[in-house]
Order: sequence, then C-alpha cells, then structure tokens
Amino acid sequence: TTGAETIESAIFISDQRERYELGDIILIKQRDQKRNVQFSRSANTYVIVADDAPAAAETVAAAPGVVTVSVSIVDLGERKDVFGQTARRVRTVVQREPESGACDQTKALSQTEAWYIDMPKVLAAAPAAVKPPTAASGCADDIKITETGDAGLIGFPVSYTTSLTDLSDKDARPVESSMEVTEFEVLKLDAALFDIPANATAAADPREFTKAISDANETRLARGAAETIAPAKKPGTLRVGVPEV
Repeated sequence: TTGAETIESAIFISDQRERYELGDIILIKQRDQKRNVQFSRSANTYVIVADDAPAAAETVAAAPGVVTVSVSIVDLGERKDVFGQTARRVRTVVQREPESGACDQTKALSQTEAWYIDMPKVLAAAPAAVKPPTAASGCADDIKITETGDAGLIGFPVSYTTSLTDLSDKDARPVESSMEVTEFEVLKLDAALFDIPANATAAADPREFTKAISDANETRLARGAAETIAPAKKPGTLRVGVPEV
C-alpha cells in the first residue's frame, strides 16, 4: 500500500523456480534453464528472456565521487506468533549522504519497521544485505557502506512500513508504503505453476509481447464499452433508443 493505492500479489517459490503474480502479468523465473518467462493472462501470450540478456549500456557522465550510506539495524525486542512462527520486530534506518564531488547528489533517508520470521529453507541463501539507493543514470560513484547492528535479524518480512524522505528537498514530505503478508504456507507446489501455460502463444520478442497485451486491453475495453452502451434487455421492459448528437 502506497497512499491510496493498494496492490495484491502472490509469490510461489521452489528450489529452482519462482512464480510472481501481479494482476494480469505472471513472471516465472526458471533458474535451472537460466531464463525468465513473462506471461499475460489477458493476451494468453508469453515471451522468454534469457538471464544473461545484455543490459542497456550507460555512459558515465562525470568522474565518480564518493557516496556514504549508513545502515542501522535495531532489534526492538518485540516478538509475536505469525503463521505459527516467531516473528521479531526490527527497525532499519538507511541514510544516503553524497560528498561534494559525487555525480549523484541525491540525499535520502529511509526508515523501515518490519516483522521478520526466519528465512524459509527453500530460499537457502542468506538474507540479502541492505542495498543503497540506486545511483542516477550515468553516475558511477563509489558507494561506501557502514553498518551497525545484527544483519542476521533481517529474515523473511511478513509485514513492514517504510518511510522514504528526499533530504535534498527541504519541502519534501516522506513517502510511506507498507506491506503485509496475508497468507503463508510451506507445502509441495504443483510443478505446472512454474512452466509455460498450455496453449499460450509465444511472442518473438518483448515488443511483440507488449503489443499483444495492448491489443488484448483494447478488445476488453471495447467489449466493456459495448456492454455499457447496450446492456441485455430485460423481459417485459420497453427499451427506448436515443441517438447521440
């Protein structure tokens, strides 16, 4: 939830594959095949993108400077039962301070209060370290991170609230967002969840995939407009047609 906008999503994770559902789009990461599959339900179309696909080249606009990122992790000492596991409340504060010679002069303060449970075994890897805000395009500043607190407290988040403030703008107000896991299960997942849906159409490239989604949306909107303009006639009622000027 960010402001008045709320987004619901679902994530399925197995040892070699992951599935992310967000509205119409499904992303399937197939690490065993070193590829990602994007699928649109409305268009019944998918596109395959290799893991090693080249990223867009960036031109360094200026000589790199130094950006200091301070990370503070504090155990607030609170515990509660969540999904049958013990959750701990942790506060993480990340402050980004560029030095005078830095290319990216963005100053930011992020504060997060979250409830974490231990990382599920299927994820195997240790919890990811807190990453500094991404530098502006074209900058290649040297990021120096200092960290206090126990990074091991950062596990699998079941809920959090984050406040992000742009310190470069004295009039800026914090942007707040929150997340809450409403359902959490550890069970054997159907392998079909991580495969390309049967009878789906393959797109040759991302551009063709985007066009298929656009066409499907236009068809859906046109159908909805037609149903709004001419809803089904109820038996025994009189329908009067009025031409639009």
